[in-house]
Amino acid sequence: ECLQEIISSYLHRLGPGQLPFELSVTNYDDTSFIPCMLVPHGAYCDSGPLYAQAYYWINSFVFDTALIIGTNHCGMGSSDVSFSPDNWQTPLGVMDIDVDLFNTLISVLGIQTIDREAHRTEHSIENQLPFLKHLRPTAKFVALSFSRLNDLNKGYQVCEQIKKAINLYRQQTGIDDNCEDDNQIL
Repeated sequence: ECLQEIISSYLHRLGPGQLPFELSVTNYDDTSFIPCMLVPHGAYCDSGPLYAQAYYWINSFVFDTALIIGTNHCGMGSSDVSFSPDNWQTPLGVMDIDVDLFNTLISVLGIQTIDREAHRTEHSIENQLPFLKHLRPTAKFVALSFSRLNDLNKGYQVCEQIKKAINLYRQQTGIDDNCEDDNQIL
């Protein structure tokens, strides 16, 4: 049923109108470029075609790790920034976390306590995973949830720390050593 919703979203009049190809790779000489996308967090009936547009585009890049940042609009948990250390079950199979990226983010952001509660009832990340699993069945990810970052300066500082963590991860995994390396983070 979920796969049919994904396919319908790609074919919807507001979607890209076709299914993504097996893999359509765009080669960039600039390894500092990290493709990003912004998608809504609604249900497939409302936002599915928009997810499809974004994931159709992102399919043109080589990657095997995705950092998915979502909002914690349910307000669960006690942290402003929450990470889930767990693999996630999707209707299309299990999505594994990238342990190396997870540990790098936790270290750089100075997270002392893992707060799973923020992810229990939140769908802003959950709704994206089947699209990612459909495109990249073996891809790994890290889920990050923002909550109560009403202070713009604090939000900016957190984003700078995330950038620092991504750069450190890229150095540790050798991504910056070879721009054609298929171990890219999205």
